[in-house]
Amino acid sequence: MAFHHPPFFSTKPQGQGLGLLLIRDILTSHHCTFSLLTDPEDHLTRFTILFPK
Repeated sequence: MAFHHPPFFSTKPQGQGLGLLLIRDILTSHHCTFSLLTDPEDHLTRFTILFPK
């Protein structure tokens, strides 16, 4: 799975920018699929998590 979110980037003054990176690592360790898609028109982001059976 490609992951194009740069680590250590945050728009929050106190943010560390590790949230999505940590989520990806946790889900990957449980053999889950994690993806996100941002709509270019309304800038809403949809997260999809698929858990194995």
